[in-house]
Amino acid sequence: AGADTFEVTGTNALTSAGIDFSNVEVVNAGSGTDLANDSAQYIDQVDVKIATGAELVANNSNAIEAGDIDFKDIESVELNNNILTGTSGADTFDVTGTNALTSAGISFSNVEVVNADEGADQVNTDGADASLFAELGSAVDYALETLGITFRDTENVDLNDGTLAGSSEADSFEVTGTTLAANAINVTNAASAIDAGAGDDAVTVNDTYSTLTGTDNALNTANYQFTSIQAADLNSNALTGTSGADTFDVTAVNSLTSAGVNFINVAVVDGGNGATDGDLPVNDKVNTGGLNASLSGVGIGSVTAGEVLFLQVEEVDLAGGDFSGSDQNDVFEVTGTVLTANGITVTNAASTIDAGIGDDAVTVNDANSTLTGTDNALNTAAYQFSSIASANLRSNALTGTDGADTFDVTGANALSSAG
Repeated sequence: AGADTFEVTGTNALTSAGIDFSNVEVVNAGSGTDLANDSAQYIDQVDVKIATGAELVANNSNAIEAGDIDFKDIESVELNNNILTGTSGADTFDVTGTNALTSAGISFSNVEVVNADEGADQVNTDGADASLFAELGSAVDYALETLGITFRDTENVDLNDGTLAGSSEADSFEVTGTTLAANAINVTNAASAIDAGAGDDAVTVNDTYSTLTGTDNALNTANYQFTSIQAADLNSNALTGTSGADTFDVTAVNSLTSAGVNFINVAVVDGGNGATDGDLPVNDKVNTGGLNASLSGVGIGSVTAGEVLFLQVEEVDLAGGDFSGSDQNDVFEVTGTVLTANGITVTNAASTIDAGIGDDAVTVNDANSTLTGTDNALNTAAYQFSSIASANLRSNALTGTDGADTFDVTGANALSSAG
């Protein structure tokens, strides 16, 4: 009934009370109370000396199996850095200190590895920091490390406000509000800042929007701030830029890179309010990579490229791609190759521009503009516009075609021709 210690020395073998026992199958450690210590229970202990470690016993508290011996009524286990294996059911492991935990009513010490086995297993770190686990060059699903213990086959982790960090390899995170999964583990009560660590780490975001931070490889979601990430799947949600100068490189349909992160499934990008640095504007820039772009018609500074709607951007580089207007009233201004459209500075656009539907207007600062013989079309020094409704020539010249042109003078320095 007192405190007994059993040292497992081999298969079906142990020593206790100075005796070497062999052919042991079951040990009932017994239970009792210490009347001199307020009826506190005596602590029976198993020291696991063999590499095969110990296993929890399904549906039994204070029970383990070690060396093919079933131990019952055990309160403490010294694992000697050997493996602890869970049951096929749902086990709970409460981390209590460095290499220490409790499970099934037993206090385990010198724990290095826990194979939780099957079932919806739970690890509670009690506020200790944790990191995802990798080996052999790959991150391992359902695995993490905390306070010197590596947990495997673990489905749920409660960090109690401790931090979660990524592994040295490619980790995968998915977030919806406060709901977080990391390498297939359901993580609760993690601190909001998450360093994904080395490797090509990816985040899937189900929140309505995500926000750049001004730091490369960083992304804020509704409740978490990720650093050291390389890829993000936005699930057709929006991305918001910073108050500084952001650059968005469109790489494919609904895909772009910005701040060192490769984004896919992007629907909308809000460049963010353009703050000022002294008297200089801070511009957000879109590089289309040669993909076609068009004005979006939802306001100044809005453009669509690669099926991504960009809002509040100041510059677009088309790398030779086509540029067109929206189905609303667009405003263009041109001086040689310099082009602005609805407040956006456009560079490297193809020379032919279809202004689209609406009462579109062009302001021309070139010395001469030319009619083309087609209604609602006007050639400037570097661009050929079609589908325009009005033009301000800024006291510059207009040249007709080599055909029969008609000019209807409508007021001082004003006329209509070719629509």
